[in-house]
Amino acid sequence: MPAIASAPLTTTLPDGDGLAALTLDAAIELDQLLQRRSDKKEAVLNLSQKLKTTPGLTGGPESLKSLADPITIEIFSRALRKHSGEPIASYKDLASKIRELTSDIDKLLANTGQPHIQQLLKFCIDLHHEIIQHRRICIDMYRHQSKYRA
Repeated sequence: MPAIASAPLTTTLPDGDGLAALTLDAAIELDQLLQRRSDKKEAVLNLSQKLKTTPGLTGGPESLKSLADPITIEIFSRALRKHSGEPIASYKDLASKIRELTSDIDKLLANTGQPHIQQLLKFCIDLHHEIIQHRRICIDMYRHQSKYRA
C-alpha cells in the first residue's frame, strides 16, 4: 500500500524573531534590577519596542486588528491570563493590557517611577513559557505528521 503523501505542516511560530529569548533576557534583567545587581535595561527596552510594533497587538484602528496573527494573540492572551489571573474576554482587553504593560516598561526605562518590576518579571516568564509551550506543540505535530510522509 503506498504511503500517504501530505503537505508539510505549516504554522506560524511567533518566535521566528527571537521573542522567547528576548522575554527570557528581559526577565533576567528585571530580576537583576530587583536584586540591585545591575541597572541594565537593554532587553527590557527591546521587549517594549517589540510589543509596540507587533501588528495589531496594541489595538489602534480596526484595520490593524486584521493584521494580528491569531496564534500570537492566543499566546499573549494565555500569558496575560496567567499573569493577571483574569480572563481576556476580547481583543480590546488584550490590547489594553499590552498597552498597560508597555506603559509600565516605559516608566521603568525613563526612571519616572518604580512600576511593579515583580509583575513585569512575572509577565516575561509567563510569555516565555507560553511561546516555548506553543513551539513544543508544533514540534510534536510535525513529528507526528512526518511519520506519514512518503
